[in-house]
Amino acid sequence: MSPQQIVAKEEGGVVHHYREDGEYLGTSCARCGSSAESLPCGNCDDGIIEDDTDPLWGVEVHECDWCMGRGGSWHCISSPEWCEANPLPGKEGIESTALNSQAWRDSL
Repeated sequence: MSPQQIVAKEEGGVVHHYREDGEYLGTSCARCGSSAESLPCGNCDDGIIEDDTDPLWGVEVHECDWCMGRGGSWHCISSPEWCEANPLPGKEGIESTALNSQAWRDSL
């Protein structure tokens, strides 16, 4: 039996890693390769906003414009300084998603 290939899908400054069979393995920073963590959106719960301000139609449902309907965002867990200074070869042009310590605390 041959070993399964690992599939990497880059999205928004991070890389999601899966086995060939679809098993999720984790997420890493696309710039420096450090682990990445997801933070919930501060404006919605699941990428959808329900506005009940329309007196005629009742509830209006639309995609959250803060997270673009994702329900949160992924960030490199390394410091911004480390991530910026240590890009993987060929990844120098990718913008760091790392947050400083205060931003991490504020998000929780």
